Amino acid sequence: MEKRQSKNLEKPSPVSYRKATEKRCWTDDSILIRHDIETLDKKDLFVFVFSLILTAVGSVFRIVRVQPAYLGDIVVLVAVLVGGISITVKSVQALFMGNFGVDILASVAIWISALVGEYLAAAIVVIMLNGGELIED
Repeated sequence: MEKRQSKNLEKPSPVSYRKATEKRCWTDDSILIRHDIETLDKKDLFVFVFSLILTAVGSVFRIVRVQPAYLGDIVVLVAVLVGGISITVKSVQALFMGNFGVDILASVAIWISALVGEYLAAAIVVIMLNGGELIED
């Protein structure tokens, strides 16, 4: 089988191979594969904006003391679930590729915060991590 070569493109080292969402990545047999980066960025942007809006709405519900009192927590918990699942899936994929990074620690922080009832803290971690990834890209 003939291998395809691309101009000015070197095979990345395992250390620089951070995400599965990069524009170019190499498979084990060194064949270049291009991922659809635009749809992944749109999904990440949607998760970020969705989590940000729900966290803001839930925070306003808490400040204004909307009744029933747990309504603000439910809204923020939805933001945590959507963002937390997205972050956890990405971090587990990165872990299987041999990358142990801050995503794993953030996933643990999100789920532990949610389990102890600190939904707002978990939502803030989701927003910080998703926002940082969007800025980084």
